[in-house]
Amino acid sequence: MSYSHRFFLYAPLALLLMFAAAVMIYWKIVAGPFDEGLAAADGHEIMPGVRISYATKTLGGFPFRLDAVLDGFSLQMQTRNGPFVWHADHFAVHALTYGRNHQIFETAGTQAFSWTDPDGAHHQYAFVPGSMRASAIVSSGRLSQFDLDIVALASPELSAARIQFHLRRQPGHDALQYVLSGDNLRRTIAGKTGAVQDISVAGVLAPAAPLAGLLGGATDWRVAAESWRQHRGSLTIERIESLKDQIKVNGSGKLSLDDQHRLQGRIALTYQAPEQVTKMGRNPSAAQLQYYWLTLKGHRDGSGWPQLTYLFDNGHIYANTIAPSQIVYDWSGNRQAYLIAGTPSENDQAIRRLISIIQQHAIILHPLY
Repeated sequence: MSYSHRFFLYAPLALLLMFAAAVMIYWKIVAGPFDEGLAAADGHEIMPGVRISYATKTLGGFPFRLDAVLDGFSLQMQTRNGPFVWHADHFAVHALTYGRNHQIFETAGTQAFSWTDPDGAHHQYAFVPGSMRASAIVSSGRLSQFDLDIVALASPELSAARIQFHLRRQPGHDALQYVLSGDNLRRTIAGKTGAVQDISVAGVLAPAAPLAGLLGGATDWRVAAESWRQHRGSLTIERIESLKDQIKVNGSGKLSLDDQHRLQGRIALTYQAPEQVTKMGRNPSAAQLQYYWLTLKGHRDGSGWPQLTYLFDNGHIYANTIAPSQIVYDWSGNRQAYLIAGTPSENDQAIRRLISIIQQHAIILHPLY
């Protein structure tokens, strides 16, 4: 998996942590004198594993509002491979001094991220938003609702008209509901810019109780993630919708963490396209070529549309194939399932070659923590 893919895998968690940490900035400010609270936070941990720093600060908003603008703002989050660092030219916190605990965050200028991958290589990613705002509501001492809105994102690797992320406690359930959407997304890989894509993902993260310490800014995210895993936590994707090159995608799935902290589970996607895309001509468009590849690679659903299933298993992502762990299980229990003719030794060698081929075409998953 390329470093850019890894960034987009970790980015939702990183942004949630960053703004959960921003809530803790607010708490430190209102817990004591305004200026002293900010000074105490500079260069120190504001929650376990997360620290902030800034070059200069500007205060205002008295007496009914608390406003703080931090220039040269940096937030550092500890990960398995070293710090994940977010730097913003300008970061602002706004809150009322009365009523419910509702904070507004704004960031402006270049947003730069840096991190180290599992192989020890250092990476950077930066973008400039037209606007980037978030809001957080704190209830019973922890985050109960979070909303992020990025408008006019621009970078050499990705551009978007709008990106939104919403998270809230599910009423009456021990779960968190989430929605992630992107409008007019364009990825640029090796100098080639792809077609516009709209995407929306919605689902539920459960149980929420093991994450209470994290949402309250009192627990390291790795400790909270491990508690969530041990409580059989799951990320249910109730709906995936995407439109790109006239190809419409619908799907769902469910993911969790294995005992080595890697994603496991599956995501099933169904691809639909109009007739002008499904029929190949002499000079096929990019959409026609993609759809033709899907008809070769994918299975068919009940309506005849191609369907791809992505299986997350034992540290790999496989597309429409049997995971090696399942092959080994089937092979030990029912060798006739593969209908291989030959001696037991020849059959074992054939299975090992099959597993090797599948592994070569899989995407490697590294532990999240």
